[in-house]
This record gives sequence, structure tokens and C-alpha cells, in this order.
Amino acid sequence: MAKFYESWPELKRNPLYIGGVSYGGLYAPRLAYAIHSSFKDVNLRGVINANGILDYRYDPHVSTTETLLNFGLIPLSLQEEYERNKCHVEWLWFSMISMTKPLPPAPCFDLFMKAWALINYSNIYDLLHFAEE
Repeated sequence: MAKFYESWPELKRNPLYIGGVSYGGLYAPRLAYAIHSSFKDVNLRGVINANGILDYRYDPHVSTTETLLNFGLIPLSLQEEYERNKCHVEWLWFSMISMTKPLPPAPCFDLFMKAWALINYSNIYDLLHFAEE
């Protein structure tokens, strides 16, 4: 930000809004705080988080398999088995930051990988493309 405003100081007067989606829920507030704290002459007007993760201690569970079921991409029997085993996905399983956290129990991991394989390991943030196929 310092380099940006160094190159274009005239933009400091323009209203600045910062937005974060999903994992950006961690970055947007921190960036806003840094700007607010360090660049008093920047016209920071607002911050928005859309479906943002704020803290892994409080936002640990992802409804991936439920979403896949609701899109008709996995069978109900797979979701029922997933629930019977009391499985859930935690973001930290997918994080390269914490390799100390153990993988989920074998049945849960296997069931999740079955669901993932049924969508050919596609981007879960672009499930609408399945409607076009």
C-alpha cells in the first residue's frame, strides 16, 4: 500500500473500500486496520466481508458434502453415511499452514474423497458449471 500511494499520492483523497470474500475474511480486516493505523491521510471509508472466514477457532466447519448433495452431485446414501460417521470438514485440513493437525478419521476422509471424486475434483466454488453439462 505504501508503494501504491507513493506512486499515486493523489489517490489518497479518493474513498477506499476494502472487501474480502471467503479466505479474504482474514485479510480484509487486517489490511483495513493497517491502513487505518499507518496511513492517516488515506480516505478509508469501509470494509466488507462476504461469507468470510474470520477465525479458524470459530469457523471450523465447511458444508461441502451438504452443498454437493443439494446440487444433486452426490447420492443421498453417501451424505447419509457421512453423517452417520459424524464426519465434517475443517478448513485446516486443507491448509498448508498447519501440518500438525491430523487428517480426519479414515472413514470420513475416504467418504469425503469419494464425494470429491464424483465431481472430478472440480472447483467447489463453481458448481453451477455442472448445470451446463
